[in-house]
Amino acid sequence: MSVAKVPIVAKCTADRPERPQRLSDVFSDAEWQSLAPRAKTSQVAAQGLRWQNYGEQMDAATAGCP
Repeated sequence: MSVAKVPIVAKCTADRPERPQRLSDVFSDAEWQSLAPRAKTSQVAAQGLRWQNYGEQMDAATAGCP
């Protein structure tokens, strides 16, 4: 008796990380306009790091998916 191995596509069951909130969802237009330029810069830099971290977590969560 011979065995034939057939590849099958398995659904990925990894938990996806939660997406970071957009700054436009966190701050209203009035709130954003009231922030000092340095505070805006700080928020944008922190947002960039959150998205970078999200991407790395997503890569890790889906690394075993086909």
